[in-house]
Amino acid sequence: MLDVLDAAPDAELAFERRVNQVLVGDSSVIWVAGDNGPCSLEFGCSDKGTARTTWSRSSSTVVDTVEDGVGSLVIAGTDQSYFVVTGSAYSQMAVHRISGGVDTTLSPPRAGTVGPALDTDSVYWADSSEPNQLHYKLWRAARNGDGSDATLVADLGESLPRDLAYAGGYLWWQTLALSHLERIPVAGGPVESLDTDGGALAVHNDVLYLRTWRSNGDGTWATALGRMRDTTFEPITTWGEGESASYIVPTDDDLYWSKDDGNVYRIALTGGAIRTFVAQDDAGYAFAVLPDQLLVGFTHAGFRSIPL
Repeated sequence: MLDVLDAAPDAELAFERRVNQVLVGDSSVIWVAGDNGPCSLEFGCSDKGTARTTWSRSSSTVVDTVEDGVGSLVIAGTDQSYFVVTGSAYSQMAVHRISGGVDTTLSPPRAGTVGPALDTDSVYWADSSEPNQLHYKLWRAARNGDGSDATLVADLGESLPRDLAYAGGYLWWQTLALSHLERIPVAGGPVESLDTDGGALAVHNDVLYLRTWRSNGDGTWATALGRMRDTTFEPITTWGEGESASYIVPTDDDLYWSKDDGNVYRIALTGGAIRTFVAQDDAGYAFAVLPDQLLVGFTHAGFRSIPL
């Protein structure tokens, strides 16, 4: 039985937008919504509305940040200082830092802005300054600065990255056109294209986790979840053709993922049996893992909780 925590459990989903990511902080949980992915609703998704929603872990209050734009696409950082990509249109997306209630724009508004990814000192993103949105560059700026020190990490040409992530001294991303996993040292250097298809990237303890596909040797393919050990993919679990993973969350001991059946699954990082959580999530597949509960079904009003 799902414990409904939101203020409007029967809210009309026709006006909900796909929830992209959830940030679990010490004092709050923040989630972002935008139209950067497939719309799961029968009559389409609105391109205006709530960009970010914050739930206080102490008072259980929910606060919306509403923008007349495309919403926020990615969130990274802590609940005290986090980074999002947002803007008034897809051609005007930029990286913002939200810290102490102050919104600082770190990058110029450009087309196709992807990111942000973070290491200890820097924030990274990619964007296109070309009108046709077919020429992309990867940038770095000080995490605590104002963006004026932004420097070029790499010229990516027509290769649009997605799911930008930092782990192990590298920036990692999936190429949109080819679905290849690529990486580059944060200090700069040549881009490496790895012999691995990548998607649903996530980082925990400086290790990159991802979804990929592996050949069964008979013309069919299996979905695999695992981690990168340098340039080698190390699988944790695989399953049959035709079922993918939409969103993954690694923890110290386990790997969680959601699938387009609306449910969430868990397996130990060492492998073994898979546990299924019936999430009944029709609005989007981002979720969060707390020590004692799984948060699913995020809307602008809240979420639902499944005990772990």
